[in-house]
Amino acid sequence: MKKFLVALLALVFVVTPFVTQAGDSTSIAEKVKGRILLQVQSNGEAWYVNPANLNRYYLGRPTDAFDIMRFLSLGVTDADLAKVPEYNSNSSGDQSMVNRVKGRILLQVEQNGEAWYVSPVNGKRYFMGRPADAFQLMRNLGLGVTNDDLGTITTDTTDDNTETVRSGDANVILSADPQSDGVNLSWTKSNRGSNFKYYKVVRSETNDDPTYSKDGYIKAVSNIDTLTYTDSSAVNGKSYYYRTCILYSSTAGAQSESTSSSTQEECSNVVKVTAENTSSETALTAPTLSATADQNGVDLSWTKNTESNFKYYKVVRSQTDSSPTYPEDGYIAVKTKDQITYTDEDVTTSSSGTYYYRICSVNTAGSVYCGNTVPVQDGSVN
Repeated sequence: MKKFLVALLALVFVVTPFVTQAGDSTSIAEKVKGRILLQVQSNGEAWYVNPANLNRYYLGRPTDAFDIMRFLSLGVTDADLAKVPEYNSNSSGDQSMVNRVKGRILLQVEQNGEAWYVSPVNGKRYFMGRPADAFQLMRNLGLGVTNDDLGTITTDTTDDNTETVRSGDANVILSADPQSDGVNLSWTKSNRGSNFKYYKVVRSETNDDPTYSKDGYIKAVSNIDTLTYTDSSAVNGKSYYYRTCILYSSTAGAQSESTSSSTQEECSNVVKVTAENTSSETALTAPTLSATADQNGVDLSWTKNTESNFKYYKVVRSQTDSSPTYPEDGYIAVKTKDQITYTDEDVTTSSSGTYYYRICSVNTAGSVYCGNTVPVQDGSVN
């Protein structure tokens, strides 16, 4: 189906490289400013080249396209708008005004904020109306573009903390929204149907082209209709590369998860996000530890953390430090939020010497909060 759609787009839009002639220093972005570009060598992704800065903006779904185009709009009075002819008009309008706003989205500020797109090709304005109208408009007026030519135009976003840095080979588009509770990720539904196996949400701090098979994953989703995930472990101020990779069977019903001949992998676009996860910096309550000892070991139990940014407990033990901490003194066990007990079978009532125990809670920002220390001396809890 993807190949069919791409082929169809190629028939509708004549795609030729924007060849730069000798002595012509005009950039591709300058040549297509104000145009809506359709990435026909991929999945028909649509981009708007803003004449104001010559950067391209990913239009995504109808509501995305509508919101982005309105965000980049230019306010205009009714009198000035009237100087730009509508697309079905025989008038050429005021050429000075038309030339000034070609390729721009105009917002009718004296009315109800109606939005109009002025085609840089014919100088006519098109009413955007609802999100569906804006989406259809970009399809009707789109210009096919090769991946190589598109790659020469700088990607931008209406959010300074989010940037699409790479397209993908899957029929899935990923969007990201940094919020105080983490990076909220959403993606469009895979077209793999009964062959679908998993969405794998991939994250990397250094690789701008991450994949599941090479970089692992932070979330696996087996329901094809589940299209969101919030990465609450993202650290405020740190940048990450996100991608949704799809595992699907080359034969319907195959169960192997490994990337082999029976399981294929394809991935969405890559989005670079700077996290705004202020909740990850919230301090944790240091857990209160109690202990008992018998011939089977030292039984530890502690109070539970309930904070949303809690990550895990580290059970710390030392024979030399009377106030052991993590990571300085290491740990003997790691436990999740609901696991608030642990038995150290290496130390019993028959053991000699002093062992110092402590529970340290760690939040999603990596901050550590250690509770009280419980010493066990010669097999007895002090």
